[in-house]
Amino acid sequence: MKIINKSGGSKEDLIRISNESPVIMMRWKNAPGWPVEFVSENISQWGYSPHDFTSGKLDYESIVHPDDVEKMSGEAVKLLQNRLTQYKQTYRVLKANGDILWIDDRTWVEYDTEGKPVMINGVLIDMTDRINAEIAYRDKNERLKIAVAASNIGFYDYRVETGDVFYSREWKTQLGFDESELENHYETWFNLLHPDDRERAVATLRDFSTDPSAFLYKSKFRLARKKDGYSWILANGIAERDAEGNLRKLVGSHIDITDRVEQEMALKKALEEKNILLSEVHHRIKNNLAVISGILQLQLDYLDTAKERSIFLETISKVRSISLIHEALYQNTSISDISVHEYLPRVVQTIQDSFSNKEKLIRIYIDIDELNIAIEKAIPLGLLVNEVITNAFKHAFHQVSEGKIHITLKVNPSKSILEIRDNGEGIPTSSSSKNSTSIGMNIIEGLAAQLGGTLRMYNDGGAVTELELPVN
Repeated sequence: MKIINKSGGSKEDLIRISNESPVIMMRWKNAPGWPVEFVSENISQWGYSPHDFTSGKLDYESIVHPDDVEKMSGEAVKLLQNRLTQYKQTYRVLKANGDILWIDDRTWVEYDTEGKPVMINGVLIDMTDRINAEIAYRDKNERLKIAVAASNIGFYDYRVETGDVFYSREWKTQLGFDESELENHYETWFNLLHPDDRERAVATLRDFSTDPSAFLYKSKFRLARKKDGYSWILANGIAERDAEGNLRKLVGSHIDITDRVEQEMALKKALEEKNILLSEVHHRIKNNLAVISGILQLQLDYLDTAKERSIFLETISKVRSISLIHEALYQNTSISDISVHEYLPRVVQTIQDSFSNKEKLIRIYIDIDELNIAIEKAIPLGLLVNEVITNAFKHAFHQVSEGKIHITLKVNPSKSILEIRDNGEGIPTSSSSKNSTSIGMNIIEGLAAQLGGTLRMYNDGGAVTELELPVN
């Protein structure tokens, strides 16, 4: 005869459904050792058979994880001693292959009329996936907490409508406060702001709040520490806005950048001091060169021949070319490089003043592109231009009624080309080769090599000196 349950299903159907489910059922009877009387067939999911337990080959406690046996047994003893009808606990069991499962054990006891336990029934639910996920989540959060604490990054959650702000523990401790010492409100941040930063910081937040399109917030300011002084804070945030673009919430972080800011300020101060010192050095060098130039100028009155005077004038011109470098660096905001566009015309003017000839008109045309060069390049460049133009004044225009000198510097991405061209008599053939003994030629070639440039000197309606310089 088939037994029918109240819902209309057969007992065999219920057993089949139970055996196919992940829920394992066990029953223990009240006898010495509480032997297992029944185990559902789906115990096979764990690698066991019902017979392993009902035959006495295994007892349930033998498959409980060794570290959890005492806890599990203790709860069972407490259940019977206190005459409780049910309990629930979580522990680990071992599958036949050694794998570990987390089990949700829901047990209830059947008592007779005298209150004596007759049967213990258990429903064992595999919770491994859920508990492992919880453990992983908990471990991840713990690692995140450790990372946040180690990085000293504070977090905040600002609710604009109420003015309430959640400040994380790190937000407060990075300023030296305990969690309970600062209220979670906008006024806390406002009152901690450095007086010199308050107006700017508040304006930055206000402008961000009222801009419907603003999403990423960033600001830098100082906040008061508990004991003394202020910390430089870099604040970042992400906005949450309603459909109309009104700011509802701002969530972000505070990073203590005090060390970085102080290092930057110290470096800036050191550079300023260095610039002042170097500027003073250039000023003194300029003055000393001016003294030397003045002494040489005084000696001109005691020279008898035009040749001697010419030698002194060349020397004075060279000294003045170098002096102009230091004068430009002293007056410049940068002490490491100067503008060729401004420097070379002054060099040329110095030469023109030194070698002016009332009997011969010499015009100089200058077309120089913008180019900044380092001081170690500016000095040899100025001396090279000085040497070429001085030679032109001295030797080029004996046979022409009006002298012309064209100086051009063209800068492009791959190279810069300096060209000095005159309409004079040209370079004597005997002096144009690299083996020439001409002192002037040797000086020009040496300076070109010092600049790392490629030098060409040739005749084309007069002397042409062309210097190709590397782009750097």
